[in-house]
Amino acid sequence: MVRHLPENVSAVKIIAKVINNKLYDILHPITMWPKIEESTYMHQTYHAKLELRGIEVDLSAMLHMTFMTIETTTLKEKLIGFSFFPLFIDSDTRMPVI
Repeated sequence: MVRHLPENVSAVKIIAKVINNKLYDILHPITMWPKIEESTYMHQTYHAKLELRGIEVDLSAMLHMTFMTIETTTLKEKLIGFSFFPLFIDSDTRMPVI
C-alpha cells in the first residue's frame, strides 16, 4: 500500500525489479498499477507479487522499487521516489549481505 501522497499526485505506478550490489538486474522490471476499486485518492492498494523461480539469486540481491505518477497539473509522468529492500540479512549482524 502506498500512503500519504502529496496533493498533486494521482495514481502511482510502481516499477519493481531485483538487482544485486553491482546494480545488475536479476529480475527484469515489472510494472504494477493500483487496484482502482480498492484504492482511495491518498491510499492506493496493490495486489502484486514477485517470485524468483528458476534463476540464480545473489546473496546481495535487493528489491528496487521506483514510484512514478502522473502529475495532475501538467499530466506528465513524474518520478516520486524509489526504495531498496535487501532480500537476505546476515543472522549475526542483522545487516544486509554485501
